[in-house]
Amino acid sequence: MTKQQFIDWALSHGWHTDRFGHLQKTGTDTEGNPRDYRFKLSSTHVRWEIKIHLDGSQYSKPENKWVWLAGGYYKDISVNGDGKLHGLRRQI
Repeated sequence: MTKQQFIDWALSHGWHTDRFGHLQKTGTDTEGNPRDYRFKLSSTHVRWEIKIHLDGSQYSKPENKWVWLAGGYYKDISVNGDGKLHGLRRQI
């Protein structure tokens, strides 16, 4: 798969491009809560990330962060007959 093929697949599955050129989508987690997901694109690979909210403490401010869930090189990613991605490696 090429980068453009990956982008075409994502756009056809409800993802949209953000102002930085990455792909974002709001979905639900396993408990049914809304979550923001992102494919962060580079020239050779892609990272699948989720946005989390960190509560502040007396030593830090509350903030939102993107956390890496999985990633892979475009050449290793494919789409099966059901339209699902294969080849993204999960963080261990």
